[in-house]
Amino acid sequence: ADCPNLESLDLHWDAYSSEEPDPQIAEVIDILQQYGRKLRRLSISSRSLQDQDLLRLRSQHFPDLQQLDLSRCGDLSYIGIEHMIREFPRIDHLNLETVVSSQNAGVNAVAHATGAGLPDLRWQSLSKCHHVQDDGVAAIARGCPQLRLIYLGENRELTDAALRALGD
Repeated sequence: ADCPNLESLDLHWDAYSSEEPDPQIAEVIDILQQYGRKLRRLSISSRSLQDQDLLRLRSQHFPDLQQLDLSRCGDLSYIGIEHMIREFPRIDHLNLETVVSSQNAGVNAVAHATGAGLPDLRWQSLSKCHHVQDDGVAAIARGCPQLRLIYLGENRELTDAALRALGD
């Protein structure tokens, strides 16, 4: 590998502003698993990223991964995201902005999994994940004592109870 000490990689594909097709995700994941051992930060965003792609990622290939950005991957479900939470419990930065949109009511389950599986989480975005509910935010607040910043913008189902849970 030409970059054996690579610690941060941003693979956002802006498919909305480009007429180019998204790269073959399976090939990208194969390459990452071969050469990503020192990655601490991985940002991978593509409309074509699917749950089965995430299910192929294993912690032994990324033992130092701490920051994961899956923003704007609108076709992911609870299954893929919950796998990432279980497989990478040391994550302290998790961006899921617009990942689980209005067609996927599993977003509140993602919030519960985050609270149960990421005790070192310090930063999270669940902005524009339309079905986050107060009890999901409360689960994050209870299970993530290191949390310092959380983005919850454009979540219409949240009430003052979510803010109270974060303040307790």
